Amino acid sequence: MGLVAYSRGQSTFLEAIDISSSGKTADNVFATWERGIKIVGEENVVLIVTDGKASNKAAARLLEARKPRIMWAPCLAHCLNNILKDFAKLPWMVGLLDKGKTLVGFLRNHSHLVAILASFSSRQVLKFSETRFAFNFLMMERLVELRPKLQQMFVSDAYNARLESRIDSGIACRGIVFNNIYWNEVNHMLGVSRRVMYLLQMVDGDVPVIEKVYEGMDQMSENIRQQEENNLRYEELNQLISNRWWAYHSTFHSVAYMLDPKFQGRGQEKSREVSKDWNMYLEIQFPNYQQRSTIKNQLCQYRNLEGSFGTGDSQMDRTTKGSVQWWEDNGYSGPDLQRLAIRVLSQASSSSSVERLFSIFGHITSKKRNCLVVSWIADFVFVANNTKLIGSHTSYDKFVGLSQTGSIPQITDVDIEAMEEEDEDEDDDPANEELLDEME
Repeated sequence: MGLVAYSRGQSTFLEAIDISSSGKTADNVFATWERGIKIVGEENVVLIVTDGKASNKAAARLLEARKPRIMWAPCLAHCLNNILKDFAKLPWMVGLLDKGKTLVGFLRNHSHLVAILASFSSRQVLKFSETRFAFNFLMMERLVELRPKLQQMFVSDAYNARLESRIDSGIACRGIVFNNIYWNEVNHMLGVSRRVMYLLQMVDGDVPVIEKVYEGMDQMSENIRQQEENNLRYEELNQLISNRWWAYHSTFHSVAYMLDPKFQGRGQEKSREVSKDWNMYLEIQFPNYQQRSTIKNQLCQYRNLEGSFGTGDSQMDRTTKGSVQWWEDNGYSGPDLQRLAIRVLSQASSSSSVERLFSIFGHITSKKRNCLVVSWIADFVFVANNTKLIGSHTSYDKFVGLSQTGSIPQITDVDIEAMEEEDEDEDDDPANEELLDEME
């Protein structure tokens, strides 16, 4: 297991611990977390983010019982990837993705066809991924982009001189490329999935955006309603999103949403769920009533745009600066709330920084270096990862909006091979499921 400390857009590798001999049980996971907490200092740990496996959920219950002021939240990148996984199982999407996979497989399995396509475009088709479902939608985005070039390739003399142009798979793939009805359906599918992709791109980066998650999920549902005219399809898609969101939702997401200056005065407190989570969090973090009262009074000032919260600059900064930077510059009228907001909004929303470490591990361990012990590998990763922090610029001051202004990210095959994801449906130690049942 890898331990990474994250704050304000920067990740520091702490330690790698080998638990392969004892298994990934709840007790072992919690013990590993305790080691990380000891390294950083318990007073400095605000949130632990992991994937949603049963062992981590059971360890989170132990954390809640023994260290209640430190919260646990499941990784939002996993949540969104699983939403796309659920989308990809819908009957009307399965056929579209399967044809895309067939076309990609046909092109990539014949090196001569790759060379012919390269004469028409410098862009390459992306390969299919069995676990990174977002990449499969990116694969389809790339196919849509390359379709005009693929049409040129399939009618070119260079292609028709090849044996592949006369075999059944070649004829079928040519038919796919020139099937307008199919591509209209593909564009519709991508329009439905694009908001999920955008939010995934946002939480998968280094900029702290945990405060955007709650509103982002609500906007995702509304965006799909606008894209999907078929009401039955919309209800099905919305239910899939809702099921995953409530499985991954944390009290911390509501607290961060309450403190996002982008939504200042938006009326988050009118949401029963957000207000419930906010008050629960305050009771955990501030056992003293007077402290909670002070925070609540300052929150009222913040909502009512009083003092530094309502100056002209502070209102302009809401849509130009990152949330943490905004509170540092404009929160001085409520110093207690300011300190709380900075701690909350500096947290990560996903465990992507940990997963990126595995690509570094993959570069260090190889067939020629397969005898390195875990402690040595961890030392190499510590140096390789943490030296990047020297002279690097933090990204916490960057404003991140929810409007879909950017294009879908371009992912290369190198990225696909480097970013391996563990299957969330993989079975954990059965003892973890029993422990969760006992804790209910």
